[in-house]
Formats: sequence, structure tokens, C-alpha cells
Amino acid sequence: MEAPDTKLYKLEMSVMHNGKLKILGYRDIVYMTHSDNYTQIIISKSTTIYYSMYPLIWFKNQLPAIFFHCHRSIIVNIGYIDTIDKTRRNIITLSGQKLPVSRNNIKSLISKMQDLEHISIPLCEQCNHCCHVQSCQIIHPYVKYDFTI
Repeated sequence: MEAPDTKLYKLEMSVMHNGKLKILGYRDIVYMTHSDNYTQIIISKSTTIYYSMYPLIWFKNQLPAIFFHCHRSIIVNIGYIDTIDKTRRNIITLSGQKLPVSRNNIKSLISKMQDLEHISIPLCEQCNHCCHVQSCQIIHPYVKYDFTI
């Protein structure tokens, strides 16, 4: 098994949760959304929502290339996108969550996904969509997309 490309993913970030420091792997983050004065972090491993006092723009500058700022208040991990609905300007994640994409960003998102098409992302052998490093194999998740504009 090849080692994950560290340029593609920084290893992890930390957030406070219930008074404890929680380490989140970037591979596990599905998306982030800005709400009021904090950022919500949605991960794939659990239903727990993590919060950070850092603004979304701070994360945009820290996250690896696999993340895309699809809407003014949302950054999504491209590895968790199942469908792009160009007509309604929505992304549907692998878990079924609908996220908006701004009119100006829909073509950029499709272009970025095409640019990253050649990059292999390590995915879990059990569920084939989460990114658990310990039990992953390298596969190509983008074959199902139709990028016609």
C-alpha cells in the first residue's frame, strides 16, 4: 500500500469538544459551514458536530487542495461528493446531505474535480467511502462522474 500524499492532505487539526482537545483528520471532514460566529465541522465517522471559533476563511487558507469553497458559507471535501446537480446548483454528499453551490462556483468545482481526477484517495475497505488511514486501499473514486457542461 502506498503512503498517502501529504501534499494532498495535511494530517489533522484540533478542536475543543466538551472541554477536551479533539484531533480530527482532514480525511474525515465531509464539510464545514459558517454559522453566526463559529464554524461547524461535519465528519464522516460520527453524527457529532464539532465547532470552532475560527472563521471559515481561516480554514479555507489552511485546508489541503481536496477541499473546495462551494458557497460563501460552505467548504466541502471533494472526496465525499456523490452528485453535482448543475440545474439546482447542489452537491449531494455520499451521506445524502444537500449542499448549495454558488452560480459562480459550479464550473470551478467541476473543473477542480477534473483536475484532481488523477489523484488516488485512500478509502476504507469496509464502506468504500470514508477515509480511515489504517484500513484503506488506494482506489479511484471519480469514475462515476459525468462532467459535461
